Amino acid sequence: MELAKSLLQKRTYLTGVIKMNGKDLPTSLSPNPNKNPRSKVIKAMNRTRRGTFYSRQKGDCTYVLWKDSKIMSLLSTGHNAYRNKDEDRVQRSFSIDGVEKRDKHMIPAPKQAVDYNKFMGGVDLSDQL
Repeated sequence: MELAKSLLQKRTYLTGVIKMNGKDLPTSLSPNPNKNPRSKVIKAMNRTRRGTFYSRQKGDCTYVLWKDSKIMSLLSTGHNAYRNKDEDRVQRSFSIDGVEKRDKHMIPAPKQAVDYNKFMGGVDLSDQL
């Protein structure tokens, strides 16, 4: 979180994956029962369907928990804490009800996850060049 704020002061925006138990992250979405004993968000998200997400925003920093095949936690200084229902979707192949055939499905996603999946690896590609 400190790095994100420091980069933002230098007009460098970021979007990336972050550990859920990171320092200064919202306690209302923390999986640690010592930080938030009443929170059962992580356990509840494990039982929900793909596309479920929770977000918290403080100033210019946005923290998002999104359920894809697993729970993904993202930190962004370039996005808001809402999503456009018509545009913010990702395509995934998975089977429903244990059927062997894997069909392609469009699942809801926060803008942070859409952009992260679209642009991840860009730094690695730049380093290669």
